[in-house]
Amino acid sequence: MILVAKETPDHLLLEIRQDILMENSKEFLDELESLLKKHPETKLLSMDFKSVQFMDSSGIGTLIRFTTTHQKNDWEFSIFGLNKNLMAVFQLSGIGNIIKLYTTNEFFKTYPDMDPSKEWKPK
Repeated sequence: MILVAKETPDHLLLEIRQDILMENSKEFLDELESLLKKHPETKLLSMDFKSVQFMDSSGIGTLIRFTTTHQKNDWEFSIFGLNKNLMAVFQLSGIGNIIKLYTTNEFFKTYPDMDPSKEWKPK
């Protein structure tokens, strides 16, 4: 399992648990799609990348494809917890144009209901 989900009635927060590479990018996409199907009422999806050290081009492509596919469904996407190298890659790749990128502090100030002191509920 690559993802662990925490939810509120209007917000789905996904903790990404491993690097996203060619070998697991399909599993990553399948888990994302499955979680969206389980939570059709949720319109805000955030991803915590604190455990991700690296994404190869297939992982980045998967993320871009996923977000552009679901933007038409009025989903709002955000990412936080990126290390310095991933932040640079995300900005250079244009992901920052389609997904809001936050530092961890900015994210929890913006969404205090997703406070990390609250217990994670694996799905």
